[in-house]
Amino acid sequence: MTWYDILEEGNMDIIEGILHRKSIRGFKPDPVPQELIRKVLEVGTRSPSAENGQPWEITVITGEILEKIKRRNIEKLDAR
Repeated sequence: MTWYDILEEGNMDIIEGILHRKSIRGFKPDPVPQELIRKVLEVGTRSPSAENGQPWEITVITGEILEKIKRRNIEKLDAR
């Protein structure tokens, strides 16, 4: 079972979350479905915050703007 399957079922507990955690260093070129982005962000905004301040500021960047940011980051890393 993948983390996405667990997310879809909507019943992941903390132990499952810790046991299924992974560090991802390579990504597929496929775009992430907008519905999945919305769902992850919605769940994230329900997480605790200090004094229930809910200081969330979320920006989702896709398309040509994202590609431009990636190119600039690669150029800066290569310049080191």
